[in-house]
Amino acid sequence: MPQKSKNRAKGNKKIRAEKTSWRNKRRIIPLFILAALFSIVATEISYLLYKIDYVKVITAKIEVGTYASFALGEEKFDVINFGTMMPGNSGSRFITVENQNKKEIFMRIFVAGKIKGFLAYDNNQIITANETKKITFDVYVPENAGKGKYNGRIFLIFKKI
Repeated sequence: MPQKSKNRAKGNKKIRAEKTSWRNKRRIIPLFILAALFSIVATEISYLLYKIDYVKVITAKIEVGTYASFALGEEKFDVINFGTMMPGNSGSRFITVENQNKKEIFMRIFVAGKIKGFLAYDNNQIITANETKKITFDVYVPENAGKGKYNGRIFLIFKKI
């Protein structure tokens, strides 16, 4: 085969490869657009299904020491203070939640911070319309807990049903 024919054949292969590459790109673009639209629709549906109505954040405190003391009166300032407790002891505090809506709501509790392992509570509650509910937080200080302050946040997440 002459040299010119070989070069021409190589050139044709390059052109064909470039055309094939462009065709593949043109096929990928509509797929990318469809994936983006699907993502937007899925996000909207999940938002509507799991719509958060309100989040209340409460500070929670406990101090582990060699003596016991009480902390009273802070609950009205969005703080639950269990005071100072000795290892092996337990205590309780409560808050009152009132649903002033005309429909029932779902309440989920999430705790973050060092106090998380000390607290026990009844999670995932439904509060009916115009209901007032007492939510109890029990704290237990393990025997092996070191002295110090264990603070955190309690998130009360309210969702419409």
